Amino acid sequence: MHFGLTEEQEQQRDATRRIADKLFAPNEALWEEDINYSLVALRRLGENGLLGLNLSPEYGGLGLPPLDVAICIEEMAKVSPQASSLMALTSIGQAYYLEKFADESLRQKYLPAICRGEATVSIGISEPEAGTAATAMRTRAHIQNGKVVINGRKHYVSNAKDASVFIIYARLDDKPGAGAIGAILVPADAPGFRIERLSKNMGGSYQADLTFDDCTVPEDHVLAGPGAFAALSHIYNLERLGGSAGMLGIATGAYERALDYVQTREQFGKALIEFQAVQLKIADMATQLEAARLMVYRALSRTPDGMPTAYDASTTKIFVNEVARKVTDDAIQLFGGAGYLQETGIERLYRYVRGYSIAGGTLDIHRTMVAGWVSGRHFSQWSK
Repeated sequence: MHFGLTEEQEQQRDATRRIADKLFAPNEALWEEDINYSLVALRRLGENGLLGLNLSPEYGGLGLPPLDVAICIEEMAKVSPQASSLMALTSIGQAYYLEKFADESLRQKYLPAICRGEATVSIGISEPEAGTAATAMRTRAHIQNGKVVINGRKHYVSNAKDASVFIIYARLDDKPGAGAIGAILVPADAPGFRIERLSKNMGGSYQADLTFDDCTVPEDHVLAGPGAFAALSHIYNLERLGGSAGMLGIATGAYERALDYVQTREQFGKALIEFQAVQLKIADMATQLEAARLMVYRALSRTPDGMPTAYDASTTKIFVNEVARKVTDDAIQLFGGAGYLQETGIERLYRYVRGYSIAGGTLDIHRTMVAGWVSGRHFSQWSK
């Protein structure tokens, strides 16, 4: 097996880093100071060809393989976590649902604008009574006179304040569990749709509730009908790996900054790196990151149908998220008092990473699924 990057991948990575250093590094504080900065960042990413990375050139994308996309996401995340998140959701994240499932007219309507940074997309799955237990969702949709009528509520929806269109999971018939679940495309201006309870999370991003009160959209906005939950989850595994690439990049950025710091900061008349306790911590951080990177790249390299397996997505998410939490926490410790201050930006990296142990399925539920796969058993969490 060959683990090195190709010349083209190195060029893509280096170009991403130049854009990150020039356009985003000087403005990182604005993500938490200016609620509208995300829209400015989105436009800059679009102008520099960093959106729609794996989408077809027919819609304005670059048509890159998922691994190449992850390498670019990782590089941006070393500098700007939230810019890398926008790259992910408009590439191997939510935007890819549109290319995979939407009618051609809807692809032409939304995808070119997404690639230009003039529009973006969000996804609503969780509900007040259906988080990890996603198949317990109550949001309902039915087709009536050529329209889809939606009623219900979604919870903790990321990117909601900026999204032009939403992918909404809903029950489309009366079958129990996952059998009734499909997905509908809902424009932000659809009648009966509202964004409520906009809240700022500990990472500095915004989440919201979405409400649907006889919300109506055309029938062709059904992306996937009842029984499509498994097919939708297959795409979601790719999105999860985009998140893992971002976590890997954030942790690597924290490590690189800590490594520079301990070689210049002195105590007791010598650089911190001269203390064995610091050497051991730096070595562990470097080793853990190497292992995490191999897991991300492997998961995106062995995709028989272009999508990662659920096993690879879950094991990678578990390991990378825990490495990212540990490495960013260790970086704070190595910076000492400076790491605890907001002005250095190190503590923000930990705050941002922490949420990804919850988003996209908690690490505990992924562990339960992995245990089931390796043992050949099915562990139901439902009460009997």
